[in-house]
Amino acid sequence: MAQGLTDSSFRYHLTAAKNNGITRTEIAEILTHAAFYVGWPKAWAAFRMAKEVWAEESAEDAKAKHQSEMVFPIGASNDGFAQYFSGKSYLAPLST
Repeated sequence: MAQGLTDSSFRYHLTAAKNNGITRTEIAEILTHAAFYVGWPKAWAAFRMAKEVWAEESAEDAKAKHQSEMVFPIGASNDGFAQYFSGKSYLAPLST
């Protein structure tokens, strides 16, 4: 990732990480952390590839389909702040 190489070898490492239990949220955290060191353009290329590796084939509804296209989680319905939004909003903290 630091060299900007998002080829089949990088996909292999992402696939191995997924097979060893790294979740979609965890890989987003890892790549976000690394982005500060390698640069955001290289990180976005890595995010794009991670999104493909972690894609879920069985997206049942629109929210699940959209989530399968995103690196970061959508989160739970944001009912506590619904009065401030004209549409439906969701909240997913990126850190505790």
